[in-house]
Amino acid sequence: ALSLLIPLAIWLIPANAVFTVQIRWFAVWTCWMLLVVAFDLLVPFIPAFLMPVMYYITGVAPSNVCFSGWTATIVFVIVGAFVLAEALTDCGLLTRIATWVIIRTGGTVNGSIWGCFIVGIILCAVTFSNAYVVMAAFTYGVIQALGVKMKSKEAAVLIMASAAGVLSSRFFVYAPSVILMLQTGASSVVPGYEILWYRFLLHNLPTALFLVFFVFLLTKIYKTKEADAENCKAHFEEKYRSLGPISSKEKKAAVLLVILMLLLVTGPFTGISTDIGFLIIPMLMFFPGLRIADESCLKRVDMGMIFFIVSCVGIGAVGGTLGVGQILSAQIAPLLQGRSVVVTLLSLLLFGTIANLP
Repeated sequence: ALSLLIPLAIWLIPANAVFTVQIRWFAVWTCWMLLVVAFDLLVPFIPAFLMPVMYYITGVAPSNVCFSGWTATIVFVIVGAFVLAEALTDCGLLTRIATWVIIRTGGTVNGSIWGCFIVGIILCAVTFSNAYVVMAAFTYGVIQALGVKMKSKEAAVLIMASAAGVLSSRFFVYAPSVILMLQTGASSVVPGYEILWYRFLLHNLPTALFLVFFVFLLTKIYKTKEADAENCKAHFEEKYRSLGPISSKEKKAAVLLVILMLLLVTGPFTGISTDIGFLIIPMLMFFPGLRIADESCLKRVDMGMIFFIVSCVGIGAVGGTLGVGQILSAQIAPLLQGRSVVVTLLSLLLFGTIANLP
C-alpha cells in the first residue's frame, strides 16, 4: 500500500515555481520505483524498466535524458564486473579459494565463523563486490557441514559473519557498482571528480577494524566457542580433494585476475583508466584459446539488477536536468551553516541514511 500511497501523496502536492510539475512527476516515479523494489513487490527488472519510460511519457525530461543511463560507461563496467564474478564461479576458482580458507580455520563453529568472514572479504575483493550470491550458497554449505540447525544462534552468527565479510567490506574494497555511481553523481557537481582506489582504501580501512570487532563480539555474545557441532573440517577437506588439481581454466582465470588487479592498482599512476580492465578482461574469458567460461554463465547475470542500476544512474541525470540537487542544497545548506565539522558530518550521515532507506 505504501508503494502507492506515498507516490499518490506526492502527486497531490500543489505545484509551484520551485516544486514544478516536472519535479512532482519525477518524485512520484522515483519513489514508486524505489518502494516497489524495496518491498519486493515486483522483480526489479519491471519497475526499473518502467521508471524512465514513465519519465518520458509524463514529460519529466527529454528522451535522451530519461534513458541516459544506458550511455554511461558505468553500466558497461558493472556488466563486466557481474560477468567476471560468474566466470570465476563457473571455472571453480572461487570455490577453491573459499574451501581452502575454511579448511585452515574450520572444524568448529567458532573457527568456521571467522573462516566465513575471511572468505567473504577475499571473494568480495577478487570479484570487486559481486560475490554475495556465491557466498550465500557457500555459507549454507558450511552450516550443513557443521550439522547445526538453520534456525539456531550458531547459523545466525555464521550468516552475519559472512554478510559482514562479503557486503560490509565494500566500505573499503573497490566496488564499481558503488564507487562509480557515487563518482558519477559527484562529478555532475564537481567536474573531473574521481574516487581513486588507494584513497578509498586508505580513508576507509579503519572500518575493517570495526568489522573484526563486530565478529568477535558476535562470538562472545552467542558463546559460539562452546557450541556443539559436527566437525566440518573433514567434510571440506574431502570437498577440496574432489576439486582435483588446479585446472588450466583456473590458472588462466587467476592470470587474468592478476592482470585486472595490476591495472586497477597502477591506473592512478600510469593514467590508464581502471574502467578498461572491467570492460575487456571479463570478455576475454570467452575467447577461443582461453574458454574459461561458456555462454551458460551469461544467463546467470542478474539483468534485473543491471536495469535497476541503470535506472538509478538515470535518476541522477534527470534530477540534474531539473535542478533537484540545487533545490535540496538550498534547503539544507542554511540548516548546516555555522555548524561544527562533527555536526555537519553527522547531519550528512543521517540525511544519507534516510535517503538510502528506500
